[in-house]
Amino acid sequence: MRLFDYIFYRTYNLYFYKWKDDDPKIYAIVLVSFLQSIHVLSLLFICSYLINLKFNIHKIYVAAFFIAIIALNFYRYREKGNSFELLKGKWKNEIQEKRKIFGYLIILYIVFSIVLFIASAYLGSSV
Repeated sequence: MRLFDYIFYRTYNLYFYKWKDDDPKIYAIVLVSFLQSIHVLSLLFICSYLINLKFNIHKIYVAAFFIAIIALNFYRYREKGNSFELLKGKWKNEIQEKRKIFGYLIILYIVFSIVLFIASAYLGSSV
């Protein structure tokens, strides 16, 4: 979960300090939830491809799953006390060069996750 905590922290930080948004937690929670959801769906598609099982996932179930992940992350980051301030305490003294490299790695991670999801969805649906 540390990776997702860091992505949450950096997204929150971006929306709050750079773009002066009123509620940056929403954007950070949705991004983390989106990444977690496409990872789970990618695993389902890859497994269906490997065991040669064709299945169709209805859009309603995908939406319900995504909303459930958002609700869990909302609880985790907003209600449970795992707030931005706690995460800021972990990474506020991060070296600028390291922060820049990790920022690029986060972007690369997001792009790779989306490409993996699209490829696995294509493979999983073509069985």
